[in-house]
Amino acid sequence: MPGKGQDGSMVTVERHKRLSDRERDKLATALSKEYAQGRSLAELAEARGTSAGRVRGLLLAAGVTLRSRGGDNRKPDPQRKQLTKTVAAAYAKGATLGELAAQHGVSAATARNLVLEGGGTMRARGGSRRRGGS
Repeated sequence: MPGKGQDGSMVTVERHKRLSDRERDKLATALSKEYAQGRSLAELAEARGTSAGRVRGLLLAAGVTLRSRGGDNRKPDPQRKQLTKTVAAAYAKGATLGELAAQHGVSAATARNLVLEGGGTMRARGGSRRRGGS
């Protein structure tokens, strides 16, 4: 069942799976709490293995007022400040966004935002390619 499992772990939702009213209500309640804590639609969707559109629909159906797009509407979080410094420093030393995302349990988009918040600049995509012969 969507939401939290009996052991407190997060349960994923299969894409395109129809949810019962009970499952949908339980999932919407869990999503509402996390969204109120500042998580984005994309972060909630990625954590549950579903789409941001489905998360958005569940939140709206639950009566949640969605934040405006684009701006940082989260409350200051001391842990995020430290994470920003850590991720930005690792990226500056050569770590990729994918590596940072996996290491810190965030999406690649969030890792990118953390680098930028930490004053970093993005490298060109794909890195350098070695050419044979010369």
